[in-house]
Amino acid sequence: MGLASVDGTPSKNAELALSRAQALQSYIQDRLAVPDSLFETVGGAEAWTEFRDQINDLLLAGGGAGLSVEQLRKVLEIMDGEPDPARRERALKALDGGSIYASLRDDVLSDQRNAGYVRVYYDYVPDEHARTINRAIDAIEAGDVALAREIIQTVKEDPRSEGVLDYFRKLEAYEQAWKAYEDYLEELKQYNSNSKH
Repeated sequence: MGLASVDGTPSKNAELALSRAQALQSYIQDRLAVPDSLFETVGGAEAWTEFRDQINDLLLAGGGAGLSVEQLRKVLEIMDGEPDPARRERALKALDGGSIYASLRDDVLSDQRNAGYVRVYYDYVPDEHARTINRAIDAIEAGDVALAREIIQTVKEDPRSEGVLDYFRKLEAYEQAWKAYEDYLEELKQYNSNSKH
């Protein structure tokens, strides 16, 4: 979202705000491979809310930007009392013969002329495969290997399941080696038994 200062006509400021948002999008895309589809670039028009916050901060600080507490109160009175942005701006420009607005333009509104930011929104999409893989791991840790094997088979095409599947491949190889060793011991026992007779 791009923003513009409140100085100038609302229509011109809306154009400026949009062009700032587009410039920020271009800046990001020049540096990162982010497609247009991930952007919703909008102009936020005039930054009246931010301007009011800045005036209030100056007021709370006991004055600033070359303005007294009384002058800042007059500014807030106009901002809070006039709902129409164009009339609000005209009233601010007329305040004390224009001297207050000149100070605001030079010391406060200049902060808004380069304003622009991006808000990133994303939707949480539950990852059922990750949950399934984690359930299989939990079953292994709980000693229920049969259940873990059954669970992981439902997501075996997901590359993230490879670690659990590899565990089962190694377990199967170990079990086969152990079985071969036990068979060997049994054969050796029978051989020894037959050689004594």
